[in-house]
Amino acid sequence: VSRATAISAPPSMHIIEGANPPMKPIWPKNLILVPSALGLGLLLGFGMALWAEMFSSRVNRDRLVSRPDIPVYAVIDLQPAGLPRTGSGDSRPVVERLRRVS
Repeated sequence: VSRATAISAPPSMHIIEGANPPMKPIWPKNLILVPSALGLGLLLGFGMALWAEMFSSRVNRDRLVSRPDIPVYAVIDLQPAGLPRTGSGDSRPVVERLRRVS
């Protein structure tokens, strides 16, 4: 194509009207996006926690109790002797409970 032919040929596109910016954004719609992201994240979190618990190789008391073919001979208490149990219903602060023991 020669230069003269390119200049004399009519352009293939015409600008009819210039573009105007939109008045408000169309996407993302936070009213839809935020609750759906929270719901999906919660669902995936529960699913991953359940998956990790099911396929975990950890040994704990609940797993041993659920298997009657494996006897449990002893349970090691990690609470030091002399300290009150945490689930005893004592609502005083820990510092006051420790002062009573010592």
